[in-house]
Amino acid sequence: MKKIVIFNQKVAGYLTLLGFTLKKIEKSHHNSKMNVFIFNDTEDLRKAISNYDSFIDFHKGYIQ
Repeated sequence: MKKIVIFNQKVAGYLTLLGFTLKKIEKSHHNSKMNVFIFNDTEDLRKAISNYDSFIDFHKGYIQ
């Protein structure tokens, strides 16, 4: 199965809260102080990523 790399920890956390399985955490090749988060690339996961901004806007003030 294809993988997708997520560079933002908050997005990765959002995806795990929705039930998507985090497959792996690796150090970024571009910045060794940062991690990247690897998930299986599915249509549902891509839809969840595209809905992330709406989720944040809806919960503004509750999420820091």
